[in-house]
Amino acid sequence: MRPAGAGDPPLHAPGTAEEFSQLLAASAGKKLLPIGRGTRDLPGALPGPVDGLLSTRRLDRVLHYEPGDLVLTAEAGAGLLEIDELLAEHGQWLPLQPYRRRGTLGGLFASAADSLLELSCGSARDLLLGARVAHGDGLLARARGRVVKNVAGYDLPRLMVGSIGTLGVLLEVTLKLAPRPKVHASAVLGFDTPADALLAAERVRQGPDEPAFVAVFAGACTPQLMLGFDGGSARVAGCRQRAVAMASRVGASGTLLLDGEDDRALRARLDDPPAGLQAPASDGCVLRCSCRPSRVGALLRELLDAARRAGVSVRTDVRPGLGLLFVGLAAGDEAALDAATLQLLGLARAHGHAVLLSAPPRLRAAPDTVWGPPPPDLVLMQRVRRALDPGGVFAGGRGVGGL
Repeated sequence: MRPAGAGDPPLHAPGTAEEFSQLLAASAGKKLLPIGRGTRDLPGALPGPVDGLLSTRRLDRVLHYEPGDLVLTAEAGAGLLEIDELLAEHGQWLPLQPYRRRGTLGGLFASAADSLLELSCGSARDLLLGARVAHGDGLLARARGRVVKNVAGYDLPRLMVGSIGTLGVLLEVTLKLAPRPKVHASAVLGFDTPADALLAAERVRQGPDEPAFVAVFAGACTPQLMLGFDGGSARVAGCRQRAVAMASRVGASGTLLLDGEDDRALRARLDDPPAGLQAPASDGCVLRCSCRPSRVGALLRELLDAARRAGVSVRTDVRPGLGLLFVGLAAGDEAALDAATLQLLGLARAHGHAVLLSAPPRLRAAPDTVWGPPPPDLVLMQRVRRALDPGGVFAGGRGVGGL
């Protein structure tokens, strides 16, 4: 992520933790922007001026992997695809990333990327057991380790999740793994209204079979309920059959059953909301909205009504059990898109929290537009930032309140 209009700053790619430490210690007065392999922008506002890019691409080794312990330690520049292929050989996976084909482990956690399987497998913070971090003054810190039940001391790893490179550079991560399901399958059901799709989703969630994921698409498309199931062959087949029957009682207008590669393609689409909603940062916007699960239906209705009145095309990907709504907006007119984006952000923030996840640079210049008004504990957050980056080496401006 680079400032609008900036040239190409020099790229630094140290090959060891010690080289990272030396580079940072010698960077007083400069502004460095941590990146992984540079395959995608991290969320957040545009950073301030950058004197150099700090890449972890050469830190790509697996340092420790014991399949029997379901724990892996790897350098943060390790590629998601390569890690998934290694784990697949042992019948395991990291539930956060099996459908992501690019990017690094460090970028996955620094961005706190949402996982399609969070409903059943947990979030990034749940799966990160330990980390090694390089702070702005060159200090190398290691927190927690290869033990799942380890809560002693300051929880630096969780602090780094979602820090988008403003507090330090992730150099190593220790991850909690899970057995890879033998079978994965899904179902897509059409409905007349978003309310019917959400009602069917709630009935499935309250039923006896725990889905791997539940998502509802609405907006510029037929309302659709998408259900996924993982596990053994018999369990997946039985769970899907019962869930489809339960959802159909609400009035599904059609059902599509997906297995194998068709199911994988659906999950890859759902696991990357900006791409799945077809609203790239160059010509559209994607909002990430969160509220109490009981308020999802009301918020969705308000957002769809507001977008219709504004004359913009909108697609939504709703995760009812998590209280999450991803909203993609597109319009041929920049002014109309900008006005509608700001209006929908305001509506969502009245219900809970909303972040501008992806947008053209003109909308990402102001942190308050991206994140919303600064929280009451901003002063505490600023103190943490100064403690971990006393010289202000890491390019600021991207985080909440301009952190």
